[in-house]
Amino acid sequence: GQKIYFVPDYIMTYEEYSMKLSSARSIANTIAQQAMAYSTQYEQELYVHDYIINHCTYIDPSESANANTIYGCLVEGKAGCEGYSRAFQFVLNKLDIDNRIITGEGATDGVNYIAHMWNYVVLNGKGYFVDVTWDDPKGEGAVLTHNYFNVNTNDILLRHRSIVQTVPLCTDIEHNYFVHESVYLQVGSGDAFETAVSNAVHTARYRNQNSVEFRFPNGAVLEQAKNSLFNSGVIYNVYTDAGIFLSSGSGQVYYMTNDSLNTICIF
Repeated sequence: GQKIYFVPDYIMTYEEYSMKLSSARSIANTIAQQAMAYSTQYEQELYVHDYIINHCTYIDPSESANANTIYGCLVEGKAGCEGYSRAFQFVLNKLDIDNRIITGEGATDGVNYIAHMWNYVVLNGKGYFVDVTWDDPKGEGAVLTHNYFNVNTNDILLRHRSIVQTVPLCTDIEHNYFVHESVYLQVGSGDAFETAVSNAVHTARYRNQNSVEFRFPNGAVLEQAKNSLFNSGVIYNVYTDAGIFLSSGSGQVYYMTNDSLNTICIF
């Protein structure tokens, strides 16, 4: 004989909701249409990932009522991790790319874990994790990275934990950014290394990108690569050959590293 009454308390009017949804849909449709210019789901996913990062700035959710929404990410261009993740899912759904929201905890320093949200994407029947928020640079003048674009379970658990959703173990690396783009290098010096760096720089120039990224099997090879790039002048030679520098050593080069994943981004 008991009765339970549920009385919802809405945070906005229906008219405001409809307006915001319409605005978000319009931008999402445009992104999806632009992504469809690419022939593979990997390329389409990559386009959406990069678009969101280039058009949205990370903010603490307390700074905006829309920070955790697709509206905050796509329309206002300011969002927290939930806004990034939901916007990424919203656009991928329009491209018929299988994906899910993942919730858990994350710690960029590997120590201070806080609640976090990211994505799980399925390409050719294989699952990968994607953290769009963590690929968005926070430093002044920094560029987007792809450290967490289509990573496996081992990689995601280096700085993420307490995953709530049940998803299959991710072991595939075919569509990991560094593997797919041929910038997962086993050596950090020598002719083969310099050739790989040169190829990556010329590819970036062709794509009108101002950065290149590499991943290495361990920290020792990463340090070897840094020594080759900067102390031995490999990056200056390559930039000169590519026409980026007028003469060897004439220009400024910056870099960011992710020591847990052994990656470096040069810009």
